[in-house]
Amino acid sequence: MLPRKNRVTKAFFEEILEKSLCVHTPLFSFRFRKLQPGQENKFTVVVSKKVAKTSVERNLLKRRSRAVIQDTTRDDLRNRKFGIAGVFFLKKEASAASFNLLKEEIQRVIIEVLK
Repeated sequence: MLPRKNRVTKAFFEEILEKSLCVHTPLFSFRFRKLQPGQENKFTVVVSKKVAKTSVERNLLKRRSRAVIQDTTRDDLRNRKFGIAGVFFLKKEASAASFNLLKEEIQRVIIEVLK
């Protein structure tokens, strides 16, 4: 579970959707914007009913994604000059993907965005 300070609020979610850049992968779309120096990184994960019909499946995908995000932010984002706020929109392919594949894609995209 992401700490509350690292979660996107409802108001900020709307702002990210309006003023953001987007990266597409086979497993998800990532909309993000850069934050001011000193601000905490903020993330959220969205899984629609079109992706996974049952709440059990949707919650599993969200937990896995959040775990990867939390591990990545611990290691890679601490020494950066700016933070990012982003929303991961998972696709149907993510439900069939293994945890390791999802982990590699999320880490690759976050590191790519920070360059």
